Amino acid sequence: MGKIIFDKVDFHYPEIYTPVFSKVSFSIDTKWKLGLIGRNGRGKTTLLKLMGGELSQTGGRIKADTDVDYFPYHYSGEDTGTLNVIKECIGGLYGLEQHLEDAACLEKYMELDGFGMEGKIRKEARKIGLKDHVLDRKFETLSGGEKTKALIISLFLKQNTFILLDEPTNHLDSHGKEELGNYLKRKQGFILVSHDRAFLDSVADHILSINKTDITIEKGNYTTWEKNMQAPQNAGAAGELSVFLDDRSATGRVRPWREKKIANELLAIAYDSVNPDKAARLRGCGSYLSFAVQPDGEKRLVGMESCRVRLCPLCAWRRSLKVYANTMAILDYMDKHGEYAYIFLTLTMKNCASSDLSNALDSILSAWGRLRKREEFSQAVKGWYRGLEVTHNKNPLSQDYDTYHPHLHCLIAVNPSYFTGRTYLSQARWTQVLHIYNLS
Repeated sequence: MGKIIFDKVDFHYPEIYTPVFSKVSFSIDTKWKLGLIGRNGRGKTTLLKLMGGELSQTGGRIKADTDVDYFPYHYSGEDTGTLNVIKECIGGLYGLEQHLEDAACLEKYMELDGFGMEGKIRKEARKIGLKDHVLDRKFETLSGGEKTKALIISLFLKQNTFILLDEPTNHLDSHGKEELGNYLKRKQGFILVSHDRAFLDSVADHILSINKTDITIEKGNYTTWEKNMQAPQNAGAAGELSVFLDDRSATGRVRPWREKKIANELLAIAYDSVNPDKAARLRGCGSYLSFAVQPDGEKRLVGMESCRVRLCPLCAWRRSLKVYANTMAILDYMDKHGEYAYIFLTLTMKNCASSDLSNALDSILSAWGRLRKREEFSQAVKGWYRGLEVTHNKNPLSQDYDTYHPHLHCLIAVNPSYFTGRTYLSQARWTQVLHIYNLS
């Protein structure tokens, strides 16, 4: 599927100016099974109606990569058999069946898999606990629970649709709730509002929480969310981020989640006017983190909502840690399976303005590619790793203020005999070769 993105969304009802939502930003994956929670009056139904387009935001932007549909769905069409009502709710299939002699209707009917739909409906009905004979009865004769199940079937049989389920258990007894819960466990791509915490707990794999001052998303079910909320309170913490502020490395150093997220938000503000899509992705970055406890008791990050925007400080930090871990693993493997010596080489070029940075990056990477093809390089070098770094001069007293400095850090593996052998390249020779490519 795709994403549903809220980017700095404001909303208030016309007759009441008090805002329901103010500058709300988050991003959800339309494959998730989301549980929506929040105290009464916080705006759960309002949020669903904004997602579904029934209400329009008063500020900001809402973007959805897929269709969105809302339950409870009030069917107001022809009172006919339940099977036909379900078909009509799936893109008007029952109506199309009455005009299949029309080429346009036939094409639309086939596009919606009309000829195979009855079999799919009966299969879904069995999964949700509806008997075959119920589909043959008039829709108006069904109980409230049976109508609920029939309409939910129709929503999940729609193509590329994210489903908004607002209190779907209202007309269901305990057995009906169990059947619906088992049905939803096998589905994906929905958001669920329910006051039945046990039902919500059994179905959701993410929780979207409308809090007093913000909206947060966490991976896990309601029990997981509740434990995470209680953790900072039990520790005497002051805010929701405290659980992340206590994330420490093996040496006890606090990892800088807060600092990186603040820098990420500043970058999102800069992107607001030039690329709103990237700005929204940046704001969703790090919106949930999933940790696993290792056998030695250390927590290790195993899942994270990443924006993958190239300049994102949060992504760059996590990427640098991953690169470091991979590099150390490779060096450890090389030490165990051979004898090597190493050269650390930094290739730099002159500072440049932001408008020239893209060309400068192309130039330095191209120069490195040409350097590797030189015979004296290939004879001396057994392997290499390089990392690109760009620094920004923020010193207003410097003559290079507000310019960018691209450079490559290169770790080069050579034979231990390199420093005394015929393939040795002196520092003067390295400098001479690098000058050929306008590097230093």
